[in-house]
Amino acid sequence: GPITLGPFQLILNSLAIRFNQSGITSVSGSGNIRFPGSGVDISVNLSENNGTYKLTVNASNLSIPMGPITIDPQSLEISFDSNGITGIAGSGTATIAGSSGSVSITFGESGGNYTISVSTNNTPIALGPFELTLSNLTVTFNNTGVISVTGAGHITLPGDNTQIGVSLSQNGNLYELTVTATNLNIPFGPATLNPNALVIQFNSSGIQGIQGTGTIKIAGSQ
Repeated sequence: GPITLGPFQLILNSLAIRFNQSGITSVSGSGNIRFPGSGVDISVNLSENNGTYKLTVNASNLSIPMGPITIDPQSLEISFDSNGITGIAGSGTATIAGSSGSVSITFGESGGNYTISVSTNNTPIALGPFELTLSNLTVTFNNTGVISVTGAGHITLPGDNTQIGVSLSQNGNLYELTVTATNLNIPFGPATLNPNALVIQFNSSGIQGIQGTGTIKIAGSQ
């Protein structure tokens, strides 16, 4: 059956341990791991170096749902010893729920939890009528699944280049972009908008709701 290794489930298909009179000389194997809650099998190889073991992903073109993102870990190494996981490192790409386009990601560990991070990605992605550019995004997970989502960036409205600062968070089964900018004057057709409060809710199916308040000035009016 599966072996629990930190937040991952490991199933070994093969394992070879070589030894002589001096002790173990090498360990090798292969199998699959699963991210928590994903149900996707990821092919890995097992190796050993001076008592530290390493699982290296050798699969490609993966689609693993992790909270607001679907990840493709193009390189991922999980190191462990007799006490458990000692490190996780790697990179890949991800798509944001309900959007088109992809962003680059890295894997890491923080305070006993595990992270998937997007940093300073300047490529806009389409989210409904908006274009979203992320400056940072961190999805934190443990053996129970995704436990927090935090991020920031900016959106632009269709037909305008004004950058509107937003923060990203999780609210139940939805993800929310909340406008953090103030004193905006955004041209929008015959009007100028100043959204004092704006929240965009979305999931893997796209935008689920837009709520907010603000002021609007019609062109030519006082």
